[in-house]
Amino acid sequence: SGAFAPGPGSIKGSVLLVDDVLTTGATLDACARVLLGGGAQAVFALTFAREDLSRRFLAALGRG
Repeated sequence: SGAFAPGPGSIKGSVLLVDDVLTTGATLDACARVLLGGGAQAVFALTFAREDLSRRFLAALGRG
């Protein structure tokens, strides 16, 4: 919380966030909220890979 903040000046138009791996989406969510609060009209995200959270869940259950 509070790790991201808009720079000086207002944000205009749409913003594209690019990240290498999407894990929980918490970082993209936090960035999008700051950008929207800073004046962005829309925020889009592009990731190149997504972690398979089902493996982590199954491992926690002792089934993975």
